[in-house]
Amino acid sequence: MDFPVHVLAGSVIGNIILHHATKYPSHVMEKHRQIQAGAAGFLWGVLSHLFLDALPHYDWLFKLDIFRPLPFYWMYPQILTTLPVIVITFYLTRDYWQIAGAAMLGGMYPDIEKLLYFDFHLPRSFVLFPWHSCRLSQSLWEDEHKLFLIFFEICLFAVMMTYLFWIARQRESSMTMADTPACALHAGRRPA
Repeated sequence: MDFPVHVLAGSVIGNIILHHATKYPSHVMEKHRQIQAGAAGFLWGVLSHLFLDALPHYDWLFKLDIFRPLPFYWMYPQILTTLPVIVITFYLTRDYWQIAGAAMLGGMYPDIEKLLYFDFHLPRSFVLFPWHSCRLSQSLWEDEHKLFLIFFEICLFAVMMTYLFWIARQRESSMTMADTPACALHAGRRPA
């Protein structure tokens, strides 16, 4: 899959973790719980990347030639389409953006490792996922069905973006509800 899909998957995972970690009346997370949530987000982000790359995909953003005269021309469409996902995620998780950031970094990690291996000659002994990072993923079947795979990736992106906004909205409403006087008294706190 292309980079924005992996980053968005990490963002969704980070928001799910935050939703479950902050849905109770005492929704302020202690530092050790933030570290645990960030580590879990990173791990689940890596796993989501490996799962998504196991699906047939075409990597169509890598094949755009609009920046061809520049070095690493294939990277610019990936960056330009990933930046809005990162900005939106940091806006939606502005209270605990580090946790969502760790999950997005986990979603990016296997491709960063692949980039370092192929373009910057990272020694194979430092590669954690050789079945992913030490080979380029493209098959004849994927070339023959590229239009379907591009459509599938765009639809997957749209569904995940919709879910990201929905889960962020759920988290926001549960935090707002936890601050109401009735919930504060139930939790043993004085209402504000």
